[in-house]
Amino acid sequence: MTTDSTTTEATPSLAAQEAFHRALRNYGGRLDLSKAHPTTRSGMEELSNYYRWLISAARFAEPPYNPTGDLIVDFVDNAEVNAVALGFDRKEFIGINWGLVALIYQAFYVFMSRPSVLSTIGKAEVEKAGKKSVDSLLQQHSWKLMESLLPADGERLCVAQHLAWNAMAFVFAHEVSHVCRAHLRFLKNVYDLDHHIEYKSVSLSEEQARALQSLELDADTAAAETNMILWTKLCQRGTYPLLAEISPLTTWSLSLAMLFHVLDMRSKPIGSPPRSHPEPAIRLLQVAYEACGGFDKTQFPEGQRRVAEGWGIVSKWWQQNGLSGDSFGELDNDLDGAIDKLDNLRRETGELVEQLRPLTEERNCDIRLRKEDHDHTENTEPNKADAGDASQRA
Repeated sequence: MTTDSTTTEATPSLAAQEAFHRALRNYGGRLDLSKAHPTTRSGMEELSNYYRWLISAARFAEPPYNPTGDLIVDFVDNAEVNAVALGFDRKEFIGINWGLVALIYQAFYVFMSRPSVLSTIGKAEVEKAGKKSVDSLLQQHSWKLMESLLPADGERLCVAQHLAWNAMAFVFAHEVSHVCRAHLRFLKNVYDLDHHIEYKSVSLSEEQARALQSLELDADTAAAETNMILWTKLCQRGTYPLLAEISPLTTWSLSLAMLFHVLDMRSKPIGSPPRSHPEPAIRLLQVAYEACGGFDKTQFPEGQRRVAEGWGIVSKWWQQNGLSGDSFGELDNDLDGAIDKLDNLRRETGELVEQLRPLTEERNCDIRLRKEDHDHTENTEPNKADAGDASQRA
């Protein structure tokens, strides 16, 4: 899948690879992509290169945007469904475990292997996914397992990869938001934490859990806007001709609905000890709200219906296959209660964002000062040609 010609120019330098591996060594280190499933590998390379290009372009972004600075992103050689953002050696890092990537791609492969799903795409009638394929989502994921789950039709396989790519692009945008919106500085100042792991195995106090949930909602909100703009532009540009007959907002919503349903399947049950994240259904509800208020109404006159349509396609498929999902079940049973819960969390998040503003400005100022030092060094370095002329004159 090709998103932009610039992505091929954004491969990481050897120094960046080594720095990432050192920083993430305790989490598994940098993933050697040659180990990845070959059908999925190209999508992972495109995804990481695209985000490296975006991060490079925004390295010293001017207000009102937050600069990315010396941020390095890559995949971690770890099978757990997780991601991490951290600071190390005056740089910031984002690591996405291959276990999370594998599970998301696996879900979309199974999804598009059902002939009733998006049946107008490709030759849906050749698909023969059965209960065994769906049950694979509950198993320990692996690249070998993934090979057995690919849609039979080539066009449907491509669509599965496109949708999975966007779900993972949202994950990257979410992690970038943790860094650029000064969440890491907040955690260091308040809890003396040098890192942010998405799904923690340690116990949390009620205060810690509420603060972390607000950070997650803030990252989701920022990522939703970035990701929706990215996906709709790519679709309108004709990057995904196989999806041309479907509204970009439908496919965008569908891809994120699948992401949060998969996370729901892997989350702790509601009522368990304080958790670091809002329930996945609450997160998707916030993302949908953000989308419905963020798109151009003249460009997408039926935008709200299209967002609901994408979510509905995934929900129907999930229920038909008897897959688990604690928070989405609660959402179906008590929508008003879920909305009240989200409203309370949004209020708390708004209050926390006010605390983050000076930290964000502090981070932005540090990065721009480094740019001034960098520019000054470049401008004051001796010019080799001038040096040569001087030596001739001497």
